[in-house]
Amino acid sequence: MNKRKIKIAAGVIIIVLLLLCGLFYFFIMKKKDPEPGENTYTIYYKNTQGTELTGMTYEAGSVDNTETLVWELLNMLQQQKADDPSILPAVPSDLKFYSVNCDNIPFLVLDVSGEYEKQENADEILCRAALVMTLTQIEGVDYVEILMEGQPIADSNKRTIGKMSANQFMTELNGDIFSRQKNTVLLYFINPDGKSLKEVERTVLNDASLSMEKMVMTLLMAGPMDKSELAPIPKGVSLQDITIKTGTCYVNFDSTFLNNTQDYDPNLIIYSIVNTLSELPDVNKVQISVNGSSDVKFKEMISLSEPFVKDMSYVYSEETMEESESEE
Repeated sequence: MNKRKIKIAAGVIIIVLLLLCGLFYFFIMKKKDPEPGENTYTIYYKNTQGTELTGMTYEAGSVDNTETLVWELLNMLQQQKADDPSILPAVPSDLKFYSVNCDNIPFLVLDVSGEYEKQENADEILCRAALVMTLTQIEGVDYVEILMEGQPIADSNKRTIGKMSANQFMTELNGDIFSRQKNTVLLYFINPDGKSLKEVERTVLNDASLSMEKMVMTLLMAGPMDKSELAPIPKGVSLQDITIKTGTCYVNFDSTFLNNTQDYDPNLIIYSIVNTLSELPDVNKVQISVNGSSDVKFKEMISLSEPFVKDMSYVYSEETMEESESEE
């Protein structure tokens, strides 16, 4: 009987000790070892050859305030890791960050000093990729735009870069962001009669740091290679921004877009843009704006207030030509 009581008492003591250990782990150890991902970020560095990025885990302290967190991560991006000489900061230590603008989340805007343009082309791409891939990990931040002395940065071909997302760099930790991919794209130019669109296939090499939507729009604005085709967008129009979000491609031109004096059906101009961008796999609709506003009419005829969907009725075919002739 006494032995049985002793066994019961020992069992109770063991259970109590286990409960105390569990409570100690929950209240003490959990505080010292927070859940991964709670305030953990990947800071991107470059290898010593300057050919690729490497991600290193970092525990941030300023997670409650977006702007403070941005400044903290920017500081880390410029720090040399003393314990790993095989990696270097992808962001130059002498680069100054003038301001961080978080007013229009999901867009984050950085304004940097003139040291930015002193980087070699390869280093600039790595710097840009590291900034975007690190900062878009912050909750709510999907795009990063870099200004230099208040002006948008440009790539090596003098094309304005604008807002960037992490996925447009198309790289993994062991990837090469300098890879150039061969892409076949469809562009819609205007037929010489000015009455229909012509589908033109173009094969291009696109550097991985340039988004497909921007590359396609740049090609369309550059005009046709064949002189028998007409450019839908005249020289002088500036593309201020282009992004894709939840199936809609947002295209923002400057005010010169509205001053288009070309003597074509305005619908051909609009649908050259819409049909071209709608050929991209992630685009279902296209929203066109001017200086950030869609509350305008193109040629005083076509409202830009709602997104457009692809319309192949404006593209040349035997049927469309017969319909056009019968209307005349």
